[in-house]
Parts: sequence; C-alpha cells; structure tokens
Amino acid sequence: MLKSPFGGFFYNDWKSELTFIRSSDVGCGNGDLTAQIAAAGAQPTGIDFSEETIRQARQKYPDMNIQVA
Repeated sequence: MLKSPFGGFFYNDWKSELTFIRSSDVGCGNGDLTAQIAAAGAQPTGIDFSEETIRQARQKYPDMNIQVA
C-alpha cells in the first residue's frame, strides 16, 4: 500500500485497473506525486511552468514523462 500525501492510500489491488489510465499532474513540482501515481499503475504526465522544478523532477525521476508548460 502506498501512502498518499493527502492522507489516503493508493491500494495495490487497484494497480491492474489503473494500468490503462492516463492522467496529468498539473503543477507537479518535484514530481513526487506524479511518481506515486505511476507507482499505483497509471500513466501520468507531470506538468509545471517552472523549468527549475522540472529539471529537478527529471533528475529524480528520469523515466517519467515530465514537461514544462
């Protein structure tokens, strides 16, 4: 079970259902929530307007789809 930063939980039981879900994490900052969404099985895209935070997120999570927009 993964702990959500919002106090809830992402259950591993949901992983098979999330595999085909694409989501956008707008204002993703350092990418931590985007990574949790991916770990739960979805296919997220992290988006932020700050080139610096996107650079940090890409360093932290090089395999994730994280974009400046």
